[in-house]
Amino acid sequence: MKNLLALIILVIFSSCSTTSKKTSVNVEDIKDEDFKQVKQVKYNKATDVLLNVKSEFSDVTNKESIDRIFKYDGDIELPGPMGKVAKLCYEKKFSEAYQLIDLGSRSFLNNPIYWNQVGTCFLQEGNLRKALLFYNKSLSLRSNYAPALNNLGIMYVKKGDFPRALVAFERARKTRTFSRVPRLNLANLYLSFGLYDDALSEISVLRSLSKSDVDVLNLSATAKLMKNDLKGSIKDFERIDDSFHELPSIGINYALALHMSGAREKAMDIFEDVEIDKNKLWRSYRVEVADILGVKK
Repeated sequence: MKNLLALIILVIFSSCSTTSKKTSVNVEDIKDEDFKQVKQVKYNKATDVLLNVKSEFSDVTNKESIDRIFKYDGDIELPGPMGKVAKLCYEKKFSEAYQLIDLGSRSFLNNPIYWNQVGTCFLQEGNLRKALLFYNKSLSLRSNYAPALNNLGIMYVKKGDFPRALVAFERARKTRTFSRVPRLNLANLYLSFGLYDDALSEISVLRSLSKSDVDVLNLSATAKLMKNDLKGSIKDFERIDDSFHELPSIGINYALALHMSGAREKAMDIFEDVEIDKNKLWRSYRVEVADILGVKK
């Protein structure tokens, strides 16, 4: 399916388009089912919470974020049409996902969950323009729908529009049901601009909910490092499971905190185990920290 937007508009306005154009139709192909009204699947708050999740390292947001469950190889059941769509999108099987989306669009016309998921598929594929379209569609049905607001914030971050991202995350955080992921994203955004006290304010709420969430611990450790609270920073880094220390987003700053505290041998051990990926930003940052640590090139 090359153009999902065109297909969905065609489904929505089918009664108009078929009568306004002169087309050749085989009467024998028309069935009674073609004229039956499709039963609408209405929004149900109870169906908007993830269940049966097993993911220790993302446990702060296990009821809200499929993305983080997949990120940390957790286990989750994704039943029903929307669950299947979500699974295919996170597996990068976009063609199959869009086929399911097209088939189910008539049943979910007034369901904000559905349009948010469609937007997220496009966001994961990198099509920000269509992602924006469907997030706005979701919000037109439920103006304060937190998942769509949060994802809108992520889209704005990807576009480099940080003021709009901030507004979106703040609006999403105000909701009671889906506030954890937006709070996590707010903390991340604050840290990106060196606002470590603001970040710690958001993180402190999440810290009370989990002792093992990797992103919460990492954000807390990094904020404290920026604040020059080396003891607190190292303590948080140590709480992160050892298997994650090789990630550049964790290991580089952990090594820096150790070096600054005087534990230079351990800092070198952590630093040398970091597996740098193709991300140019992390590669550049690693070079800068290598200079501080005195690593020979």
